[in-house]
Amino acid sequence: MSDQVEQPLVEAIAGGRAVLFLGAGASRGATKPDGTRIPLADDLKKVIAKELLGPGYDGFDFAQVCDFAASMRSGRELQQLIHHELIGFDPSPFHKLIPTFVWGGIVTTNYDLIIEDAYKAVGSPAQTLVVNRKDGDGAAERLGERGVLYVKIHGCITQYQDMKPPLVASTEQVLNHREGRSGQIAQFLEWARTKTLIFAGYGMSDHNFRSIFDEIRREGDAHPIHYLVRPGILQAEENYWRDRRVKCINLDFENFLKQIDTKINSAIRPLAQIAAAQSNTTFTRFISRAHVRETLSLVRYLGAQCKHVSTETPSGIGTAAKFYKGFELDWYPVATSLDVSRRLTRDIFDEFIVSTQKISSPRFAAVKGHAGSGKSIILRRLAWDAAHSSDRLVFWVGSGEDLDRDAFEEIAGLTNQTIYIFVDDLASDANAFSRFYIHAQRQKWPIVVIGSVRVNEWNMRCEELESLTDEEFELGYLSEFEIEGLLRLLAIHDCLGHLQKLSSEEQKKKLKELWGRQLLVALHEATENAEFREILADEYKKLFPVDARLLYLDICSLHRFGPPVRAGLISRVHGINFEQFNEKFFKPLEQVIHLTRDAKSQDWVYRARHPVIANLVYEVALPTTQERFDNLIRILSKLNRSYSYDREVLAELIRGSRLSELFKDRRMGSSIYDAAEKIFGEDSHIFHQRGIYEMRLAGDVSALDRANRYLEDALELSPGNPTIKHSLAEIALRYSSVSSNEVEKASWIRNAESQANALIKNTRTSHPHHTLAKAAIAGARDAIERAEKDDNALTQEGVAQALKNAEDVLRSGLQKFPNDDRLLNEEATLGEILKNATRALSALRKASDANPRSELIARRYSRTLRAKGQTSEAINVLRKTLDLNQGSQFLHFELARALMEEAPDADIMQRDTILYHLQRSVAPGDRNNEARFWLARHLCICGKAEVANTLFEDLKKLPVPFRQKQGIRGIVKSASGDPVEYYGQVYSKRPGFGFLRGDQDGLETFFSPDQANGAFETIEDGQRVRYHLGFTLRGPTALDVQPIDQ
Repeated sequence: MSDQVEQPLVEAIAGGRAVLFLGAGASRGATKPDGTRIPLADDLKKVIAKELLGPGYDGFDFAQVCDFAASMRSGRELQQLIHHELIGFDPSPFHKLIPTFVWGGIVTTNYDLIIEDAYKAVGSPAQTLVVNRKDGDGAAERLGERGVLYVKIHGCITQYQDMKPPLVASTEQVLNHREGRSGQIAQFLEWARTKTLIFAGYGMSDHNFRSIFDEIRREGDAHPIHYLVRPGILQAEENYWRDRRVKCINLDFENFLKQIDTKINSAIRPLAQIAAAQSNTTFTRFISRAHVRETLSLVRYLGAQCKHVSTETPSGIGTAAKFYKGFELDWYPVATSLDVSRRLTRDIFDEFIVSTQKISSPRFAAVKGHAGSGKSIILRRLAWDAAHSSDRLVFWVGSGEDLDRDAFEEIAGLTNQTIYIFVDDLASDANAFSRFYIHAQRQKWPIVVIGSVRVNEWNMRCEELESLTDEEFELGYLSEFEIEGLLRLLAIHDCLGHLQKLSSEEQKKKLKELWGRQLLVALHEATENAEFREILADEYKKLFPVDARLLYLDICSLHRFGPPVRAGLISRVHGINFEQFNEKFFKPLEQVIHLTRDAKSQDWVYRARHPVIANLVYEVALPTTQERFDNLIRILSKLNRSYSYDREVLAELIRGSRLSELFKDRRMGSSIYDAAEKIFGEDSHIFHQRGIYEMRLAGDVSALDRANRYLEDALELSPGNPTIKHSLAEIALRYSSVSSNEVEKASWIRNAESQANALIKNTRTSHPHHTLAKAAIAGARDAIERAEKDDNALTQEGVAQALKNAEDVLRSGLQKFPNDDRLLNEEATLGEILKNATRALSALRKASDANPRSELIARRYSRTLRAKGQTSEAINVLRKTLDLNQGSQFLHFELARALMEEAPDADIMQRDTILYHLQRSVAPGDRNNEARFWLARHLCICGKAEVANTLFEDLKKLPVPFRQKQGIRGIVKSASGDPVEYYGQVYSKRPGFGFLRGDQDGLETFFSPDQANGAFETIEDGQRVRYHLGFTLRGPTALDVQPIDQ
């Protein structure tokens, strides 16, 4: 047998860059145990004609015979016959060579199971075969690190009862119709552009082969060399295929596999990965258990989705100039100390790394900042220093999606020390992060998680994480000291730009002028002496050739969402592969695009320096709504539903809240969602976002009907999805607001309440409580309006019931989420409604006179009086009812709060009376957390801090968002309404916070840099200070702290 396989093909196969494309002839050699050979296309055609049609069909091809059979009998009957004829065949010995190689993918037009059975027959295949039988079957998501995708573009006999989509008889049918298989074809065509295809089992006259190759040619000739394996190829054929960038191998499939088996030694095939598990990794030295090693799956995990940061972590390559221009250069900037030393970095390092060497349960800190503020570089500095200077066990992941429970279960079991996990983007799959962290809490893993996130995304997409957070750090602009440090670095690395012409003081002044901007923007504007937007616009216009400019724009259009852009998607959008990018566009785009290989996907990825820059380029290059619409549609049309990455891109492109701001013309929005549905099919996420989009633009009932249909469709596809259910509750409220029929309006409010109530048990956020509060207050407003128009016993009773409902909902929500800003806003809204409701007051007065013992009536009546400023009368009402219900906790609390409101300094002047009632407003085991907060605060004012501390310790542990724990309330005021001025002495100053002790009663009080009026850096232990006093769920907090000259 002559040597037919050339070295470039050998290298492509050895490197995992080759894709097998198998026709019917590739199954030749498969037999049943009785020796029956597998029927090929012509044999199968004859059986179908004989069984389903009768004589006279010998002159027709396989596809035509199948079409006739499906028409004269039925498609289901045809598929049952094909299944019967192809089931039960075993692969031949040469078929079992296929699983011993690593393939870039496998495609077939065959229905049979020969390849599947070959992989099952081999004890340790090089890869796990993942079969893709139709679009949307989740095959791409199941690949993992070792998977190889097996695309069956005609279907599979295992699906013979499935008619959506059916088995197809020819590739031409797939190409023309594509229903249920468009993603498969798109996957194949991408492989054709980027990998080496090996066609085997096809004849020159094979219609399937000709159809699929015509499709490749329509994509252009800019593809790698492909190969056709077939015996008996004539010279004319060889010339024909050479002109089409296809080389011929004059072998049958069996001898081809045998030849590459001899050329590629098994020792150098990726099966050698198993040996890698036996050699040391950077993690190995942290294993504390004797004679135990990390598993192969953990080694692979640390090589792909998760990075172990150690003293051996390579710093990567880059330049100072690129870093200061905004390029994300992985570890290079921190390894070479290009980053400016930040006070916040030291604070986090001290609190979450230095002091956490021995912990018994997880801790979690979030670093928040605006886009371009330097969050990621701070996170990398913390991880790098923890690994290098403190020799801690450190891991780095991109998002919550990359956190693998099993992997960290193994890590925790192998080690005997704290595990530090840094998450670059908490907002990207916050749900996955939440599930991982809650599991870690249950298992009591000794982990410290520090993650970064944009402020707006934390507020919009990470609410469920807030209750898990131990500390939140917000990254502000550079301090004066930090500005000086940055200027020194710019000078050392010759990156001052325009600043070089200025004096040292002028340089500092220039950066101070940009105070409050994102650091990235300020740096560009200061060094280039121009508005950042103008800099980017000029840079964009000067890119040449025009193709390079368009390529850059598309990368920016996607990178503005945060994650890097996969080369595969850019290849589909622009019809170029990675090699072509390097050849034609690398030089023109070298200064604006950063190119790296993604360890997780093994694909090349593009970054536009920074998402902030990407977003500004997008806005500059596409100034009009129409241009942005055209750009979005063009990118959307190239997405492939089979790729999980493309699904992530889709989620960002069609976010309803964003599109409702961009495209007020709903015809544009509809076109976008129609295009998404055409590519991805009926999908709950598409329907959900479309419903949100329509709801946000809706101005009447018919528009809401349209939005509601999409939300109902989304719920039908994803019945348990709580976010869809919450959207349905919100749209019910919208219906109530536009309805003019009283009965209908009340019905919609009940609908919203019902749906929100169903969500409360299984949520960690206040969203359902907020929806209930809005519904209840809407009901109260309607009841009051009815009473104002027609004052009678019935409307008065309606007011009383509606107010009771609103107050109960608010009280329940605030007990679970004390200090929640949404609920407090709704409470304020209710107060404003009551302030202007004269009929409501009259109704409640009559109800109180008729039933003075009713606690509920007394509370509602007193709150209405207080809303109208009649606090003394409200106190009398409460005292009268309390005399008849002396054990009522909530009446004691209501009276205490009313007494506090009687005068600004009432909590000082009536200290003992208020304390008496607050102490009786709580009992062991109850959930009156709002009452507990005010009692703890008042105990501090009364000089009983030790008792208060016990209450604050319990309040600290409440599972509520961190910002609610930190929210300052209850500022102590004087008779004039101004904050009382206290004096004290700092006894403990630490980076990022401190404690002082009050002169009057020794109350120990927390203070932070935010409350030190810019003087925090100058304050030292022993410093005398003046301050105001407020409270959080964590305890007393000093405000407006000012040093006193000594």
